[in-house]
Amino acid sequence: MRIRAVLVFILAVTLCGCASQVRTTVSTFRAVDTLPANGSIRVSPLPETHHDELEFLYFGEKLAAKLNGLGYEVVETGDADLIAYLDFSSVRQKKDHKNATHFYSSLGYRYRHGSVVVVDGDHEEYEYVRRVQVRIVKPAGDGEENLLNVAAVSAGACSYLASVYDEMLASIFANLYKENGSVVTVSEKASRSCTE
Repeated sequence: MRIRAVLVFILAVTLCGCASQVRTTVSTFRAVDTLPANGSIRVSPLPETHHDELEFLYFGEKLAAKLNGLGYEVVETGDADLIAYLDFSSVRQKKDHKNATHFYSSLGYRYRHGSVVVVDGDHEEYEYVRRVQVRIVKPAGDGEENLLNVAAVSAGACSYLASVYDEMLASIFANLYKENGSVVTVSEKASRSCTE
């Protein structure tokens, strides 16, 4: 009985620790070895996307603050030396886990490798795939020269991108200067809960 209680405690601590992490896979593609060290930059939505204006302002301001921290002068309108295009989404999809190992908590949640899986009424399992993409371009005549494209993907039970955006953005900036074609998985400590 005592061993069982210890095992349950260890499992609970392990799952709680994993749930407080945001795992993000970041892919980096670049046309140049280094970005210009400074200059002006404007944050804009990726041209082919449509986002709510207030939602874009929220996420765009956080990106602008990160760029400012790198030494760029962020401008809101007009000409800029560089443009940082931002795209983001959170999409519910059916969970693919043919060979996954699952743990069940006393609360009825199902865990897989530390990530909570949403079980819907039809007994299908779903997760939310959150994506954040930053593409940095240099205006060139009538077009643009692509310099850098960094995409971050994270999956979990939380549908609110705002709850994991800071961690995903931190993962992007931790891999901003990675080599062309690199793909890494980064774990960042969660700063917010899904309900905030």
